Amino acid sequence: MAKKDYPFPDDEFDLAGPHRSPQSVHRTPRPRWRTLLPFVVALLLAPALAYAGVSYLAGQGSSGGTGSGLTAAPTDQPETTPTPEVTQTPDEAEPVAEPTPEPTPEETGIPRDVRVILLNGTARSGLAGSAAARLQADGFTATTLGNANSRVPAKSTVYYNNAALAESAQQVATVLGIGPIMELSSATTSIAVVLRGDYVG
Repeated sequence: MAKKDYPFPDDEFDLAGPHRSPQSVHRTPRPRWRTLLPFVVALLLAPALAYAGVSYLAGQGSSGGTGSGLTAAPTDQPETTPTPEVTQTPDEAEPVAEPTPEPTPEETGIPRDVRVILLNGTARSGLAGSAAARLQADGFTATTLGNANSRVPAKSTVYYNNAALAESAQQVATVLGIGPIMELSSATTSIAVVLRGDYVG
């Protein structure tokens, strides 16, 4: 309503009204430090939080070994302990087996004092002599040399008179590398050897 249309006379409030401005509810003014406090707190906390974050990330990187923050999972394989090498001292070394010496003619027990007749049944001279040398080296001392007049046998053969001479006859055949061995009572009173072309003297 406009003032000119107001039907009542002015009172003390109306007289004071034109000189007054609108007044709000009275509030106590806030201290300035309370206004600045949030900014101060933010300035102090921001560097501290940043430092803590960098330190945490750095610690995670170093614990991972590769900077990825991951740790290697343990394997189920057991750790192997290297086996110490064992060395043998000269006293602990295995003894070297010495070769067994061959028995001497006397140790074999084969009679070698028997008479042995060597007959050359070839045209090669000296064949009976070479056979006698081999028998003498083996211990046979009673050797007699001669020539075979018969064409029999066709190959080198050892004859012996009786069974008591069988072992000596076998030794003669072994030393000369010939055979067969035949018992023949009418051939000789001891051991006779006929040498043919198959004998290698």
